[in-house]
Amino acid sequence: MFRALAKIVTVLALIGAWNVHAQTRIDAGDVLSGAISSPLQTNAYTLSAQAGDVITVRVCRTSGEMWPRLVVRDPASTTAYDVTQIPTVDLQCTTPISGLIRINVSDGFSGTATGEYAIYAQVNNRPGKSTAISAGQTLAAQAIAPGAFAAFSIPAQAGDVLVCRATQSTGNVWPLIRLHDPTGCLVDSASGTVTAEVSRTLSNTGMYTVLVGDGFNGTFPGTVSLFVQQTNRPGAVSAAAPGLTGFGSIDGPAVMRTFSIEAERGEVIFARMARSSGNVWPLIRLYDPNGVFLQQEGSSLTTELTRAVGTTGSYTLLVGDAFNGTYTGQYNLFTQTLTHPANAGELGVGARISDNIGAPGVMRTYTLTMPPSGPTTLALRMTRTGGSLWPMIRLYDAYGNKWAEAISTNSAMLTAVAQPSRAYTVLVGDGFNGTCTGDYDLTWNFTVPDIVIALRAAGGLSKTTTDDLTRLNRVTDAPSTSRIDYQDVVFLARAAWGL
Repeated sequence: MFRALAKIVTVLALIGAWNVHAQTRIDAGDVLSGAISSPLQTNAYTLSAQAGDVITVRVCRTSGEMWPRLVVRDPASTTAYDVTQIPTVDLQCTTPISGLIRINVSDGFSGTATGEYAIYAQVNNRPGKSTAISAGQTLAAQAIAPGAFAAFSIPAQAGDVLVCRATQSTGNVWPLIRLHDPTGCLVDSASGTVTAEVSRTLSNTGMYTVLVGDGFNGTFPGTVSLFVQQTNRPGAVSAAAPGLTGFGSIDGPAVMRTFSIEAERGEVIFARMARSSGNVWPLIRLYDPNGVFLQQEGSSLTTELTRAVGTTGSYTLLVGDAFNGTYTGQYNLFTQTLTHPANAGELGVGARISDNIGAPGVMRTYTLTMPPSGPTTLALRMTRTGGSLWPMIRLYDAYGNKWAEAISTNSAMLTAVAQPSRAYTVLVGDGFNGTCTGDYDLTWNFTVPDIVIALRAAGGLSKTTTDDLTRLNRVTDAPSTSRIDYQDVVFLARAAWGL
């Protein structure tokens, strides 16, 4: 009986040996098709490697019932990696010496199942078939085959903050990003149904490798677009002019546009992004001069970001699609530094300014200064004179804090208590959804009660004359000719202040 069993074992061993197919060479970055077409079959591959190389091997079943089994041996045969998984098996290993990596593929369930597969191999620290990509660049529609990765290379320095964003362009691929450092080691990874993103502060200087593939189960094909940026020293960057509105386009999946804005310590940065065409959902991100992420805001039509900053330097704004990274369209971007506003008009007491909001997202900036003494309550009025604009007024103090806001369909009135001798910033725009446009008039004045109180404080009026502030605000008739009453007080107050 033992002799019979020994013969069976010998026969099976011989069958297994006979079923080991001749070795096939696979190079870094290659994806090859293969098949396990008979029981106990093993397909063998070799990959040339150098000492210290970090290798990625991925086997993905494309048809049949086989459970992909992957056995990888280094050139010294000191270490064997043996992994089985369905429908895709994926491993990473480091080679101790230079030579040939031996890779075997077979069925890992019972050894008898058959099927077709794709095998991919890569040397992470010196990738083959890799595409160069630069900071601020988007590469569109990179093909992802079942089981395979698309490889990209980007140079970076220690301390760089690298953002990688991969978005599905066609097909049903779930983007998977793997970021490898110059030694080939995995630094970070992320996956998503439509968009995946990695953001990482880098520790080494050299060439980084970005691998992008399918993150669902390795089998979904399609194309992806890849955006990369170094937020501490961005490429393809445009200067944002505070107080003015720029424009641009998000013209493909994953695309982001980069702007820089200079700010001093304690400054308050304000940004407003509005869609002007297409279906893009505005997204704004702010990074400090070291590339560190500070804040993100997004919405369907218009989004705003306000942030006080603690370091003097150049801040980076990234704008893109906030929905799922695939929506495209034109946008307008307004920026301002609220503590030291630029491109601002001066508002004089009682003056009337006529202007317009000519495009979605546009805002106008004005400054006003309170007198050294007297009234402490001011009134700003913004009235639409044409178009569909919903008047919106915002008042900010000298520190960039929003003091008050008023929005109306036709005429917005803002009243606020303000401090003597202080400078204030006024922003006006569309208060509906940020996209309406039109003409407007803007005026500001002191409220009647405070004018009267100021005159009384100067010794010209009695307390009883100024008790009823509500009534004072309602008095608009001409002064009496027979006696001094509230109307006379209002008349005198307005005359005293030149209103």
